[in-house]
Amino acid sequence: MRSSDEKLFAGLVHLTIFLNGWGIFIALIVYLLQKGRSSFVARHSMQSFIYQVTLLVLAVIFRMMGIGRTYLLDFLDYVVFGQSFDFLEGLATLIGIVLLVFFVIIPVWASIRGFQGRPYRYPLVGKFVDRWL
Repeated sequence: MRSSDEKLFAGLVHLTIFLNGWGIFIALIVYLLQKGRSSFVARHSMQSFIYQVTLLVLAVIFRMMGIGRTYLLDFLDYVVFGQSFDFLEGLATLIGIVLLVFFVIIPVWASIRGFQGRPYRYPLVGKFVDRWL
């Protein structure tokens, strides 16, 4: 049975992704402080750390490719107001929705799992972290 403090830390460490880059450092600090005390919190914090670093690298690559905007608002303009919407905007919107899932929905789900005292593995990086720990 996990203690309430472990569940709290495990849940909150995933929400640090919303701290505009500071979450990377907070997740690393939580890992370093908890690795000898709670393997559960350490695993959640390392999952969050590696996931956030991976998303940061992908964001830099997308930015260098010129995919800085998600065009989600343009898509909503098309749906609501019927304004023109071409293929490239549609592709950018699709990329934006995928990024929204990776930047918002998945970390929130991981946070919920942490608050419940359950383990969680992020897609793409979860198995890597498990092998590393």
